Amino acid sequence: MTPLTVLPIMEAAEIASRLGWKRSSFLRKRVQLEADGFPTMLPGRFGRWDRAAIDRWFRHHDEIKRLAAANLNQPLRIAFDRARLTELFAQGASA
Repeated sequence: MTPLTVLPIMEAAEIASRLGWKRSSFLRKRVQLEADGFPTMLPGRFGRWDRAAIDRWFRHHDEIKRLAAANLNQPLRIAFDRARLTELFAQGASA
């Protein structure tokens, strides 16, 4: 029998706080965030996410904001798409 693995979790209130939002605002906007690459909720655990996945998203999101600020003529969506494609390409190359 293998031991159960316990994932460090993050709840909606903590994520909302990191975003500077209220919990209700985060939950309302969650679907749109997920459409843009935000991690999905853990199965069977309403209002809980994998902490490592959320931390990766915040690091990635901060990098996108930095890139967009470095080139104000470039729309944020293009910077996001470029960073996401680069990340996916790197994952494919390491597989």
